[in-house]
Amino acid sequence: MRQKCQAVLLIVFLPFSVFLSSSFAEEKSTIYVSLLPKSKMQSVAHILVQATSEIPKDWKMEWIVSIYNPKGYILPVGEVKDYWGSENRTFALKVPPGQYRVEIARRNDAWTMGKKGHFVIESGEWDPPTPELIAVAEMSIVLSKKEIAVLNITYQNPQVDSMKTDRGKTVISHICENLRLVRAKGAVRDVPPEEPQAYPLLKNASFADIGQSQLVASLKENGYSPAGAALLRASEPKVELIIQGLEDGTLELTGVVARILAKSGDRRSTEALIRTLKSGPQKSQHIAVWVLGELQDAAATQALVDALDHSSILLRNYACYALARVKDKQAVDELIKSLNDRSTLRVDFRFVVARPLFYEAHFVNIREGIIGESLPIPHLSVRRNAIYALGQIRDARALDPIIACLEDSQLHTRIAALYALGNFDSKKSYNALMSMVQAGQAERWLAVRMLGRTGDRKALQSLREIAKKDADEKVREAAEEAIKEILDSGR
Repeated sequence: MRQKCQAVLLIVFLPFSVFLSSSFAEEKSTIYVSLLPKSKMQSVAHILVQATSEIPKDWKMEWIVSIYNPKGYILPVGEVKDYWGSENRTFALKVPPGQYRVEIARRNDAWTMGKKGHFVIESGEWDPPTPELIAVAEMSIVLSKKEIAVLNITYQNPQVDSMKTDRGKTVISHICENLRLVRAKGAVRDVPPEEPQAYPLLKNASFADIGQSQLVASLKENGYSPAGAALLRASEPKVELIIQGLEDGTLELTGVVARILAKSGDRRSTEALIRTLKSGPQKSQHIAVWVLGELQDAAATQALVDALDHSSILLRNYACYALARVKDKQAVDELIKSLNDRSTLRVDFRFVVARPLFYEAHFVNIREGIIGESLPIPHLSVRRNAIYALGQIRDARALDPIIACLEDSQLHTRIAALYALGNFDSKKSYNALMSMVQAGQAERWLAVRMLGRTGDRKALQSLREIAKKDADEKVREAAEEAIKEILDSGR
């Protein structure tokens, strides 16, 4: 099987990069970690994970090493820096004797791959980029006292490719084949001579006893710790522990906490999130809004509607998107008013801090500095996010205001309006889309494709004519897809 890992190279002007470096203290990686308290250092075994394959120049891969504890939690313990020119491509772990399930994985964050969310024509919704972990190799091993097990990361045909995205970013692709872990016998000389670093989660419990209460406690002590990654991968995170932390102020609402709450889908956090939106720290308010949208709880509608009038452009953008997720028709009138809000969040780039198993991204404006943590959102324009929200709610009151947006001077706003109109099944939306078939090339293709979304059979004759005779191949293909979608709809 062919494995791929990609990363974006981000260039920042020197004075500003110094500022950012002081703003985010990245965790220093270590090559030697202990899962034992100091009092039990005598009864030990070792696991050494190392990259052994020959690699080309510029190869730069980081393999994240995780261990399953007896309670079933997947705990990231370190990483192997598999870099060309590096003298040490090994991570060492001191452990008690026993049975272990070891996993190596690579980061699979859509942001670093140069991918962005995209509008899925078939569903009529925007599909956000979702950072997900891909486990690429694992092995179960049994260790006796003083045993040293070496797990070699092996692969074939490693290649490094680069390409430019449509926005000028350089995307580096690391590709390899037949990735696997191979066990070998180690020797005392293979163990690093220095003292190991204590695993940070051992402060609250032994490795075997680490559970969700200990993970949440660790997350409270450190805005990011391996606990965040472990909770993200927990099958049923105990949301009540996180809610309690938010309510008593012992836990900060960060991007990783937001993702845990969103993944759980547990609406018991709604009230705490609304309180954070209304009176919490400014840097956490838009994060609360994002989670409320992901929970799709209509109980949050009024708080989200109120946020449409907030002074923060960041918050207004996220409020529109959250209302698109909730889909409550009570928000329609205020969203229509937001179509007059032409504010755009000025973002020069997203600054990314690498964390084990995921990336923490921040909106940055060179003049203003860090605007806020970046969570998935379709647009940075309030007007366009309001159009998207109205297209998701699909209330007839929004049709005329959306159609009026087809006259906007901004191409991206007109495109957003076309996407929204495709979600309506009405004579007005059909006529508006037909009128745009003769517009500019980008709009023509999309208008034709959206006619298929309406499912209106009256469009078939025109679409068949376009599919046969239009000079633009892309438009012809769009017409064929639209014809198929209408016929398959059975309307």
